[in-house]
Amino acid sequence: MLICALLSFIFGALMFFIPGVAADFLAIPFSAATGSVLHGMGGLIIGTGTINFLLRNQENNEVINDMVIKEFQVIKDRFRSLLTNISQIIAPVMMSNKDMISAWVG
Repeated sequence: MLICALLSFIFGALMFFIPGVAADFLAIPFSAATGSVLHGMGGLIIGTGTINFLLRNQENNEVINDMVIKEFQVIKDRFRSLLTNISQIIAPVMMSNKDMISAWVG
C-alpha cells in the first residue's frame, strides 16, 4: 500500500502541478482543455494515494477490501470521463492528420 501511495503522489502531483509535462509524458497535445482534465485526474490520483497511505497499517481485511473496491469504482468512473474528454480534445487533431494516419496504418 505504501508503494502504491508514493507512486500515486508522484504521478498525481505531476498531473496536477505541471500538466504540460504530464501531457508530453502521455503523448497528448496540450491545451487549456487538456490541462483542465489533467488537473482533475491529478487531484483524483493524489486522493487515491492519500487513501492508500491512510490504509497502510490497517489490519482489518474487510475494511481494506471495501475501500479498495470503492476506490476502483471511482477511478473507473473518472477514467471513463477522462477518455471522453480526451477523445473530444484529440479528435480534431486526428482529423487534421487524417492523411498521415491513413498512410501510417496502410
